[in-house]
Amino acid sequence: MQPVRTFLSWLAPTHVYAAAFIMTALAGVLSCFIPLVNLLGYESAAVFGVLGGITTTFLTLHAVNGDVLRAPLADERDVSPTSDFFVLLVRHELLLVVPALLLSLNALRVVNCAYGTGVGFWLAIAVPAIFLGQTIGWLVATLLPGRGRLQIGLCVIVIVASAATLLAHLALQPPIVGHQLFLGYFSGSIYDEALSLPSSLLWYRAMNMAAAIVVLAAIEVVWRRRQGRPSRWVAIWVLLGLAAFGSIWAYRHDLGIRIDREYIQEQLGGRLETEHFVIHYPQTGYFLKNREQLAEDHEFRYAEMADFFGTDPATEGKIHSYVYPDREVKGRLMGGRRTLVAKLWLHEMHITWRGYGDHKLAHELAHIFTEPFGAGPLKLSMQAGVGVNMGLVEGAATAADWPTEELSPHQASAALRRLELAPSISYIVDASGFWTQSSGRAYTLVGSFVRFLIDEYGVEKFKRAYPTGDFQQAYGKPATELVGEWEAFVDKLELSEHEMELARYLFDRPTIFDKVCAREIGELKRQAGLAAGEGNVGMVTETYEQIISFAPRNINHRIAYAHALTQAREYERAQEVVEELLDDEQAPAVRARLLHLRGDLAWRRGNTEVAEDAYRDCLGLGVPSDSRRLLEVKLDALSRAPESGREQAFEYLLGEASNGVSLYYPMHWHHQHDDDALAAYLVGRRLWAEQLWERAIPYLEQANAGLTDGILSQEALRMLGATAYFLDRLDQAEQTFEKLRASERPAYRASAREWLARIAWKRGNRIGTQ
Repeated sequence: MQPVRTFLSWLAPTHVYAAAFIMTALAGVLSCFIPLVNLLGYESAAVFGVLGGITTTFLTLHAVNGDVLRAPLADERDVSPTSDFFVLLVRHELLLVVPALLLSLNALRVVNCAYGTGVGFWLAIAVPAIFLGQTIGWLVATLLPGRGRLQIGLCVIVIVASAATLLAHLALQPPIVGHQLFLGYFSGSIYDEALSLPSSLLWYRAMNMAAAIVVLAAIEVVWRRRQGRPSRWVAIWVLLGLAAFGSIWAYRHDLGIRIDREYIQEQLGGRLETEHFVIHYPQTGYFLKNREQLAEDHEFRYAEMADFFGTDPATEGKIHSYVYPDREVKGRLMGGRRTLVAKLWLHEMHITWRGYGDHKLAHELAHIFTEPFGAGPLKLSMQAGVGVNMGLVEGAATAADWPTEELSPHQASAALRRLELAPSISYIVDASGFWTQSSGRAYTLVGSFVRFLIDEYGVEKFKRAYPTGDFQQAYGKPATELVGEWEAFVDKLELSEHEMELARYLFDRPTIFDKVCAREIGELKRQAGLAAGEGNVGMVTETYEQIISFAPRNINHRIAYAHALTQAREYERAQEVVEELLDDEQAPAVRARLLHLRGDLAWRRGNTEVAEDAYRDCLGLGVPSDSRRLLEVKLDALSRAPESGREQAFEYLLGEASNGVSLYYPMHWHHQHDDDALAAYLVGRRLWAEQLWERAIPYLEQANAGLTDGILSQEALRMLGATAYFLDRLDQAEQTFEKLRASERPAYRASAREWLARIAWKRGNRIGTQ
């Protein structure tokens, strides 16, 4: 027992140290019950990095001033201050042991899919945070010996300044990720689940270590000179530390440590000015080819938002729109692979753009249009001047955007309530509840609620309620009464069984807080996506096998695995996965996906009758329009004799030819059977996608006239209307979309209305670019 007592008395020589160890241990216990923080990973590393770094800073002052050890430059010191520093560091680093052990043991209760990665985050965030906290305290104690209050004040200033620097960078520069001494790395949006150990964090920590070496070596040099001891070799460490720090700082942009606006503009390269925008875009073939469409799409959305909100934010200066070529580039340059961002207080937005009419542009621009009636320095909806009412912020953008999908936010909200998947609107409108819901449900519900308020009471009342969320002052009614009116409105909407199942498929998903290994599986899925893009089918298959080992009950992962096996030509194994899942009772939307895959596998193996039955059964369930069109094409092709197009359809739809070659098959099919409307549809669609408008027209016209199935004919009509629009034949486009507006399908009616609005706008707004 004596060795234990000796160790404990060394570990906690004072009551302050004992309290610090007890506090961190209790924090470890509490963390075990908080989602995301309850395992060894990024979130827990960040929490204990901040807690440990701050605690260690002041423990160091206590140690120096409380005779636990002598002041670094004390005249009576006979031991190198650096030696004492590292002995003290061992004690301080042990603060992390109990929390780390508790979170490791918690893996017996909460699955930890990447323990090694979690250890990596702790080594890169929490452990260096302790070191840096002690270095700050050590330096302050050296500069202000014996001045306890001044020491504490200076330490507080350093800590606050470090946090303020990060906050200022996040607020004033494009990135939504950043670095800080104790936090290590701020990962940005919670919706970007994929997260691996970022290289920028490792470089940032290397820079931190170089700075700490300079501080410690400089103190050692001063002490040695006072003692009359040689200091040349220690001085060299000062120079090496300065050189390392300076080298990393010089390349801070390329290393991702501190990316700013100018660097992003330089990396994107393209710049385009319109009446209301400065658009920064990638100088790649796709964007150079479509720069005029990109500019026009921005200006149309501006007019659309101005009409909806009645505001004109460009009076304060042109809006800067940063358009990234893909998620990976966006993640590297400003963070948030899957999250689009509008920093309205800066008059800028950061988006990806999939082509003309992309609603992501409308949604982010809508945020900019709320700036004139927002509150506080960020021009957002604020709760008590502190928290952001994210429900109102995102609800306003969704209400203005109102995307043309199969289910409008009103219909989706009605379905969510009937499926008992909808939380209380009052809960998700406030400053905290919004983040606890899955993004699909939260955005949809608040968008429907805000759109109802604006349609029912007008936009001006909403503008008065928006800054502080004070519904009573703006509407003369409490929020609960307005919520009741909205609930009564959506509850009256009629929905088909297909729409209900589609809603279940789209929205019955867990939040990041409820998922097993959300970060790790998100990162593995990202890696699988990159491997698929490179054609590395083997890696895709192996990655999904790993994912399934972590979450064996997740049906979506197993379906993705079956697709990966199909790509790898492991048809029998893929069939086994599909049949095993179909043997269990599944939701109709999930069953539809499995039946579609069963049909593809059967066709690949020559079982055309099984394939036809699977596709037909799939059509009887809740499938989105894109899937329905594809199923109709496959069924039509299967109903034909091989010599009349079935083989060409197979090669085009399920074959492995590259994009450049695959067009050959429907072209050959049409050449052999020039009266075949389905072949014409496939050729026309492909030419349309390649923006070969004039060449696509005759094929699309034949498809529209000859296809008896409504959805394929209407899709051909939609492409014909868009083609006429792009060729500047506005009268023809208008006539085409007027026909489409009579569609029995809501998504096509909504699309037609948007195109007609574009036509009306374009007639009076010929834009110029610079």
